[in-house]
Parts: sequence; C-alpha cells; structure tokens
Amino acid sequence: MKRILLLLVVCFIAMPSFSQKDSVAVFYSANINAKHISKYMHRLVSKEFAGRETGEPGQKLAAQYIADEFKKSGALPGNGDSYFQNYDLMFSESGGIDLTINGTEYGWLEDFYTYYKISNQTVETDKVLFLGYGIQNKRWDSFKDLDITNKVVLVLEGEPKNKRGIYYVSGNKRKSNRVGGNRAKVKILKGRNPAAIIIATNQLEKNIKQYEHWINRKRAELPATEEESDKEPPVIFISYEAADKLMESKGIKTGKLSKTIQKKGRPTSFYVKTDLSINVKNKEKIVNVENVVASVMASEKTDEWIVVTAHYDHLGEKDEGIYYGADDNASGTAGVMMMAHTFAEMAKNGQAPKRNILFMLVSGEEKGLLGSSYYVKNPVIPLENTVCNLNIDMIGRVDEDHAGNEDYVYLIGSDRLSTELHEVSEYAAKTYTNLELDYTFNERDDPNRFYYRSDHYNFAKNNIPVIFYFNGVHEDYHKVTDTIDKISFNKVEKITKLIFFTAFEIADREGRLKVNVLEDVEEN
Repeated sequence: MKRILLLLVVCFIAMPSFSQKDSVAVFYSANINAKHISKYMHRLVSKEFAGRETGEPGQKLAAQYIADEFKKSGALPGNGDSYFQNYDLMFSESGGIDLTINGTEYGWLEDFYTYYKISNQTVETDKVLFLGYGIQNKRWDSFKDLDITNKVVLVLEGEPKNKRGIYYVSGNKRKSNRVGGNRAKVKILKGRNPAAIIIATNQLEKNIKQYEHWINRKRAELPATEEESDKEPPVIFISYEAADKLMESKGIKTGKLSKTIQKKGRPTSFYVKTDLSINVKNKEKIVNVENVVASVMASEKTDEWIVVTAHYDHLGEKDEGIYYGADDNASGTAGVMMMAHTFAEMAKNGQAPKRNILFMLVSGEEKGLLGSSYYVKNPVIPLENTVCNLNIDMIGRVDEDHAGNEDYVYLIGSDRLSTELHEVSEYAAKTYTNLELDYTFNERDDPNRFYYRSDHYNFAKNNIPVIFYFNGVHEDYHKVTDTIDKISFNKVEKITKLIFFTAFEIADREGRLKVNVLEDVEEN
C-alpha cells in the first residue's frame, strides 16, 4: 500500500506544470474585452486609413496609430528604441507587355495575361521548346533528358487524362494540383532556368475573370539583393489561338495536340521554329514601409521569445470604394494589440511570464507575405531564439460551416513542427475556453492551402513552430463589404483570450518547446 501511495506521489510530481488554470493568467485575461477590441477595430477601419494598403498614406497612418497604442499600453519598443521595423518595397505598375508572334501583335487581356511579377526585360527567340503538359513526377516526366536552360518553353495548362477520365499523374479521377497545377509547373520550370515560360490555356476568359484581382493589382516585391539580382524568366498565359500561331511552322493546332498527347498517354516534346518577342515595360518605384513591433520582457528566460503576429494591411481604395478589411485583418490586429496591452500590464506589476514576447503587426501581407518575409531575413530577435510564432488572420466572422455557432476557431500548423506546441494549444483551449478547435484546414492535402497563405508560413520555413488562427472565409472576403457592422466583437474577444492563454502557457513553462516533427516545407 505504501508503495502504491509513493508511486501516486511520484506521478503527481511528474505531471506537467500546466495541469491547472493559472490564476494570474485568468485575472489579467479580463483586460481582453469586446469593448476595447471594438475601439481598436473602429479606428483601424476608419476612412482616414483608407483600407490600409501597403505603401499608401493610410497604411502609414495605421502604423503610427498602432505604435502609439503600443506605447500607451506600456509595451516596450520592439526594435531597439523604435516601434517600427522599416523596409523598402519595389512597387511596379505594368506599362504594358508587348507580345509579338510571327509578326502578329497580341492583346493584353484579350489574348494573354499574367499574374506573376515580371521584371523589365525583352526576350526574343527564333525557336520554342514545347514540353507538353510540363509535369514531372514518377508517372509522367515532361523533362526527361532535356536541358531547358535559356530556352523559351511552351507548356499546356492542366493535366492529361485518359478516355475514362483517369488522370495519368494521380492515377485516379482527382487532379494532382501539387504536381499539375500552374504554381507547381512554374516552380519546376523556373528551377531549370528557362528564358521564358509560356502556358497555353483554353480557358483564357474564365481565368482572367477568376484572377482579375491578382492580374490588376499594383505589384510589390522586396528589392533583390546582389545575390538575387538575376532576373526571373517572364511567365505569361496565352490562348490556344495564340499558341496555334506560335506553332504554325509545323501546322499544329493546340487543341488537337492536347487530345493526341492524352490519347497516347505519354509525354511529348519538340522544338518549333517561330519568331517570338516578349517586351516587358513596368513603371517602378521604391517605397519605404513599416512593420510595427513591441515587446514585453521576461522574468527569467531572457534569451527566448514567443512572437505573436497579425497583418494590419489590406487592399486600400479602388474605383468600387474602400476595402475596409474589418475581418481581414483589423480583427487580428486588434487581437495582437489587446494581448500586448495585457502582457504589458502583467510585466508592470511584476508578473510577466518566464519568456519574452514580441508583438509584431506586419505590412505587405496582401502583397505576398512581404513584411514577414523581410522580418525573417532581418529579424529583430535571432531566429534561433524564437520559440514559436502565433499568427492571427481573420477572427471576427462565422463561416458557412459554423452558421449559428461562433464558438470555434480553425487552427492550422500546430502539429506540423512540434507535438509539444500542439499539446499546449489543446490544453489551453480545454482549460481556459469553451472554443472548438477545428483542424479541417490543417490537412496536408487541403486544396485551400491556407497553411502557405499567411505570415506564419515564413516562420515555418525557418523551422519555427507555428499556429495560425483563422475563422474561415466568407462572402465578403477581399470585397468592399468586409465591414465593421458584420464583426462579432465577442468572437474576437474569445479567440484573443485563447491565444493569450496559449502564449502565456508557452512563455511560462519550464522547458522550451521542442521541434520534433520533420516537416517537408514546400515553397509557396
């Protein structure tokens, strides 16, 4: 009997330190409330900030407002003595792309388009290498024994399938977008250093409508370093009719060629004599923009940091009006501001957790995760000292799958690099909240690919464990109708409290989270 009691005592002592609610965390969590969240969000979506488009005056006004609120809260500057991390972006507006094939000039958004950033350059050639569907995997290899360096290549959009509707790449009736999608093709092709990439599509008009936002947006990128200064090859999408012109020396019709390849069930490649010119003329300028950073210092482990992020930028003002971005992402921005205020209050009263916390609101997310991309290349905290990243992007609405129930949040990435992070996250939710954690979008084969679409991804690429908090998409996503009147401030409060408790448990635990999962992090 004594031995059993002794074992029970030993087991109790060995239990994790986070086996019950922390009274300090519970007490300070009351600072996070819907009233303060509403105040922050109403300011962020004000007309003065005009949709907070990166590089525009409204974004800079929003950055200053956030920095002022960080200072008022008692949170310390996060970058030396500054609340800003400034960085340059190269903005470009298309001055036009001239496409000429065998003496015929083709029209932008009539015969061809692109949503890729293309540097100013001219590509001319008298022959093009046709690569079929431009796919490479164990079932279908369009590149076998071919060197495409400095060559203009032409590929077909989509994936080949047999007459029974079975795709050759996947072996079933489902497309394999990870191999056969345009993104995958372009990635493989760029890795082989061609002079230009041309993708022929038989759905030109449909694609232009689908990608209109991306085609017409003002493009931005981080200026290339000396090591990165080589221009990437232009990527353009052309109609089958334009592709017919490209291959007229062989008398080939693109539609018929596609059917022939699919019927034969094997890759095809050949050279075509042609006269092709692609001339890219962009208007470019450098603009300095801001990430906003604040910190709360640790009580013990001063060399370890938790980084809490959200993007504060949105889409700005267009002909159709201001894109207010209430859910995307004034909601997440307000959540980070509330957490900074709460942890700063704890530190002021001598009750800070064991580890430091950096609160970072990034710009450039809507331009391609650029603010967080700059940060991980130029971190204010060494990446090796960064324990994890908790990222918030859209937490103020309810999606169709949860209609009538706002007590949920999608979690993405919590188990991708650290099982310990996932365990702490689960514990925080069950111990402190009544929120349902929905892992639908965490599946590796999720077609939405949300894991790759917000700022946490740049941390994950650097082997830093992450959690992405998200309420799902809705009918107002990336529209002028994403307005403050549709926000549930109570939902933002509940999710912010969950993230606060999760951050507290990670920051105050004895041992640092272990990276113990090998994740094959692909490039987005």
